[in-house]
Amino acid sequence: MKPLDFPLDAVLGGTRHLLDSPRAGIFKPRQTIYHAGSPGEWIYLIRRGLVKLVRYSTSGAERIVQVAQRGDTIGMSALLRRPHGRTAVAMTEVELSRVPGDLAASAARSQPRFGQNLMARFQASLDAADVLLAELSTGDAEGRIARLLLFLMNEEEGAETYLPSREDIGALVGTTTETASRTVAAFRRRGLIEPVNRERCRCSVDGLKRVAEA
Repeated sequence: MKPLDFPLDAVLGGTRHLLDSPRAGIFKPRQTIYHAGSPGEWIYLIRRGLVKLVRYSTSGAERIVQVAQRGDTIGMSALLRRPHGRTAVAMTEVELSRVPGDLAASAARSQPRFGQNLMARFQASLDAADVLLAELSTGDAEGRIARLLLFLMNEEEGAETYLPSREDIGALVGTTTETASRTVAAFRRRGLIEPVNRERCRCSVDGLKRVAEA
């Protein structure tokens, strides 16, 4: 499925101005898009960037249960007018488009092809999340973090990619922040990654693949 084949014009008709509001524009890193438990009003299409879907334990511990990227659709609870089950937070700078849930539900009823497209996109996002979580829950910490970096590289072209915070890495691969920090430092010493700045690095793709497959 092409990243930007969401038929916004067909759904919104003459109300494309809805896409111009602050909630549908650019989100900065660590900015919350919506909170768990808040009313599901909008369906969001990610046009650029990475979004983490987070659940919090009763103690406040964060668990990242999904990473959504360009072309993914989030906030689908709006189709059923249900509260969001997870908190969505921008990991990188994120550009979003949004469609009112009620309008999308109405369009899905009147335009079956649109409804099928929307659900296929949502299912593809869930399938990708399942694969990612499976890959990040097996093997040692080095293998899991190598697979995470390779996944993030799919968002962009070339060997440069976003490097999550050590807290986010730990939450994604199920390890401590300290272990994530030590592993990233080891990758740097071995030339597997070369930091560009605090949030980006150049990767040795072949080297990371060897670690991921070990």
